[in-house]
Amino acid sequence: MANNRILKKVLCLLICVLLLTACAACGSASNVPPAPSAGSAPSASAPGQPSAEPIEIRWGNVFAPDLPFNQGTAKFKELVESRSGGRITVSLFPSSQLGNNNEIMGMLVEGTNQMGNEGGGFLAQWAPKFMVSEAVYAFRDIDHMMAVMTGEIGQEMFDELLAARGVRVIDVWYYGTRHISANKLIDTPADLNGVKMRVPDGPLYIANGNALGASPTPISLSEVYLSLKTGVIDAQENPLPTIYQNKFQEVQDYIILTGHNYNFNTVMVNEEFWQGLSAEDQELILACAHEAGEYEKEIALSQEAELVDQFKAEGLTVHTPDLEAFRTAAAAYMTEHLDSEWGEGFYEKVQSYGK
Repeated sequence: MANNRILKKVLCLLICVLLLTACAACGSASNVPPAPSAGSAPSASAPGQPSAEPIEIRWGNVFAPDLPFNQGTAKFKELVESRSGGRITVSLFPSSQLGNNNEIMGMLVEGTNQMGNEGGGFLAQWAPKFMVSEAVYAFRDIDHMMAVMTGEIGQEMFDELLAARGVRVIDVWYYGTRHISANKLIDTPADLNGVKMRVPDGPLYIANGNALGASPTPISLSEVYLSLKTGVIDAQENPLPTIYQNKFQEVQDYIILTGHNYNFNTVMVNEEFWQGLSAEDQELILACAHEAGEYEKEIALSQEAELVDQFKAEGLTVHTPDLEAFRTAAAAYMTEHLDSEWGEGFYEKVQSYGK
């Protein structure tokens, strides 16, 4: 009888020990996270891998959609969306749909727009060295302009802009070459003496007019046609497509191919947006921007060549002047009057780059 009681106590003790062990095992198992299900994606992309999340790029500017520049932005959209398999979409807003230059730049800075474009003259208010890019004969030709702006000199300007506004320049696109139209033949700067030539309003543009030998007269672009027709001004300067679109050839007799300004637009991206992209997405955007820029340049140059023939067909005289005389006069004026704006010797540094 006594042995039975002892056996029962031992069995009870063993049962208690087994129950306690089972409870402990359950408690530790509840602290182990469940294994990921097959095929589930990580919460963040691995370094260097493109994100699986869709990306939208908004890009606005003030140019008409049919201008070569916006044919370039349309090509960029096509390339990016195709090469990303539709994961990256590009929404374009041409023709000042989002406001004027200042308003659109503000949207880029604050990140409402992820991409944008502007010329050197506009960007000089935050990065003063950009101003030299608008000075007459700073660039020898288009290739020289591109070499300067994509080399170390351009990078100085881009770094200034990034520090001041938080936007990164990722490419430079050709915009156009400025020439003179006039009512008399112009061959040297001396021929512009006393000629009232319309220039855009602003100290640098007035200085450019003086450097070319003219009497610079700031007038709104919308008033130029009537001012030429009525003799308020004698000449004006613009890229050939602008001359043709505004019908200045109807009230001018000569196109003078001075090529005194080679203009570009920077392609910019919001820095915070850029740093949030994977390396692969950055490379994709860079490659598409460069390819689209080359496409845009071919269109622009083709249009300019066609317009030379068109002006001749409409009865205008198209003349190539003594360019060396213009370059020499411009360099003397710029170094004497504007070195204080961009730094002593900077204009000459740009002019001689790559020689």
